[in-house]
Amino acid sequence: MNVVQLKQNSPEWIEWRRNKRMASEASVVTGRNPWQKPEKLAKVKRGLEDVRMNPAMARGHKYEPAARAFFEAEMGMIGDPVVIESGDHGLS
Repeated sequence: MNVVQLKQNSPEWIEWRRNKRMASEASVVTGRNPWQKPEKLAKVKRGLEDVRMNPAMARGHKYEPAARAFFEAEMGMIGDPVVIESGDHGLS
């Protein structure tokens, strides 16, 4: 595994994600994600479509700092964002 020096949501990070099998996409690939179909993900991966911010994603972005602060207070550890790759797989 390698830590990749990318800022989440940056153009470079978005391009990096496009070329990785991301952990968050597993439910799409297996057909278990009711909000996205494998065909849509394939278009995103090929650069034919962009990911559009939906209300759930916007809410997650809005509350991520508060969620991270809660995690850090509860667990007593720092929860800095990190980007990791292992071969064709990635997570962030």
